[in-house]
Amino acid sequence: MFEYQITRDNPDGKVKNAINIISEETNPKPQKIIPNNLNNIDMSTMGMDEINYLNQVLNPNDITIIIDPLDATKEFTEETDKDGTDMLPYVTTLVCFVKDNTPIAGIINRPFVKNEPIMWSVVATNSIHGVVPKKAEGNNAKYITVSRSHTGDAKDIVKEYLGPHESLPAGGAGYKSYLVLTGQADAYIHVTAIKVWDLCAGHALIKAAGGDITDKSGNELLYKNGKENYKFKNGLIASLDNNDIKNIANKLKDV
Repeated sequence: MFEYQITRDNPDGKVKNAINIISEETNPKPQKIIPNNLNNIDMSTMGMDEINYLNQVLNPNDITIIIDPLDATKEFTEETDKDGTDMLPYVTTLVCFVKDNTPIAGIINRPFVKNEPIMWSVVATNSIHGVVPKKAEGNNAKYITVSRSHTGDAKDIVKEYLGPHESLPAGGAGYKSYLVLTGQADAYIHVTAIKVWDLCAGHALIKAAGGDITDKSGNELLYKNGKENYKFKNGLIASLDNNDIKNIANKLKDV
């Protein structure tokens, strides 16, 4: 894990603008990066016009970018499950833009899935590209996805507290957010601590689709700077249906 800043300096050498970067991967020698055009960052220059957030140019000092370059590391290294299942589709690259401790835009890419577009969203305009959000229906509505490698007893908790739902183990927080977003699972829960870079991008896409990710008590998740804030310690509930989140949180209140 490391945190650093992209900065632009005044002629007197003092920092004029700075975007905070939080990433899972450690950089042993952080470098100062000085773009030429940081004074007035307009995200439309990135080919995503809607990211200029409510038609306003974002102040770089107000933005944090949270990155997970390789989510589902365990599945990436193992590649194939014991039953022969290809686990590379679990792997995602996650990028999230945060303003006022809240996700405002997110990007999810599944690099090992052919012919799948990069998924990205802008929360303020409820814009989602590269994927069509869909609430779980039929048989899929019975599934709550949980971690296959860091279950924190979530699989048993689904059975004990959230019946008639069934657990759907999967790798990577980004992929589990994708399952919720595409209606392959009704919800995603985790009952132990989880890192901010695992959730932020998926949170932005789910939020843009009208859903949310909260802690397991139904409280808002805030993405704050500082090492002490890099973990959400009270688990999570993700769903496209906010009523589902309330119902699940009520059932998990004693967990």
